[in-house]
Amino acid sequence: MTMVTRSRSLRTLLAVVVTAAVAAPVASVSAAPQPGTPAPVGQFAAFRTMDTGKAPRASDTAACVEHFGAVQGAVVPIELDARLFSFSTSPETGTVVDETARDVGGGYLCIAAADPSGVPAEQAGGGDGYARVRLPRIGRVEADGYCALVTAPAQVGAAFVNCRLSVVPDERRGIVGGSVTSNSILNPAGVPGNPTGSIWTAYVERVPGYLAPQTPAPLVPGEVAGDVSGQRTTYVVARGEHTTYEAGDTCAGTQHPIVLRRAQPGGRTALLPRRVRGAVVGRMVSCTANVDPQGNLTTSVTVTGPSGDPVTLTGVGRCQDLGDPEHGVERICSFQVVPVPAAGIQGGLITTIAEYVAPVSEVGPGDDPLVTISMLPTPAA
Repeated sequence: MTMVTRSRSLRTLLAVVVTAAVAAPVASVSAAPQPGTPAPVGQFAAFRTMDTGKAPRASDTAACVEHFGAVQGAVVPIELDARLFSFSTSPETGTVVDETARDVGGGYLCIAAADPSGVPAEQAGGGDGYARVRLPRIGRVEADGYCALVTAPAQVGAAFVNCRLSVVPDERRGIVGGSVTSNSILNPAGVPGNPTGSIWTAYVERVPGYLAPQTPAPLVPGEVAGDVSGQRTTYVVARGEHTTYEAGDTCAGTQHPIVLRRAQPGGRTALLPRRVRGAVVGRMVSCTANVDPQGNLTTSVTVTGPSGDPVTLTGVGRCQDLGDPEHGVERICSFQVVPVPAAGIQGGLITTIAEYVAPVSEVGPGDDPLVTISMLPTPAA
């Protein structure tokens, strides 16, 4: 989340950053339904986060320490407190045009130093994460996993953050499981004018018929979150739809093509419709032949860029299946964008989250994923 930290906060984490693939294994936490109970119902959510400038609530801090335990929880260098906002996207391009349409809830994230024995060397730039978010109609959701931090290729002081978290089952609130992921660009060094942005997406499985109360979601004036000076990060949010599109010579082997349709979260809830609908705003193609020996997958995405013209992005990263194949699996992918100087893009992230019902061995982001694309503009001369 793009949120405020306690004194040392992100600088502490940035000091241990390595240029790495944005990925990490997370333990499965999906809960098995009891015999005879209805199958859980999944719900997507997408929201913009913004720091509050306040210290986290004591109850959130206590939950973080309890979650990590006496040893790991004794030193938690990062605690972040935020408000969550619904946002508006362009009907024609899927580009986020109003970053803070309504204030829909609160959020908290803490990151502790990861256990080195449990994190591959190429993923060492980050830490174990624990998050709590409170959303209308869903209620409070807790999630844990890993947050990776990677420095931006050209923007001094900027960094990409990608958290991949599994939803903690909560019988009291009717929550069975799910996953949460982030697509964040931070400015931990406080460089004036550096663009920032943070959009989180979630897939939450709940007991059928369970709905939390609709809490107030006041309108927020203006369309830009945070510091309005300098350049802005361009975000595109879309739902994927499996298609028979042929990528031709650029994609050898088995293809996993999807068209991207504009996604619009509910203004008062940040929830998305279950059906994939909206205008086509781009496409995404993953290919079996583009997986390197280290397990990195190359994907191609064509969307509208910061200039308003179409741009084709190449992303390199990994996909990971979270959950239990018997009771539900979500596939989360994250790809670091290769710079496109001609389009004024120095990098970014492509993140996806989906209920995965296709064969687990299939390459790609899963079926009907929720896709978030951030494009970091080239620094102004």
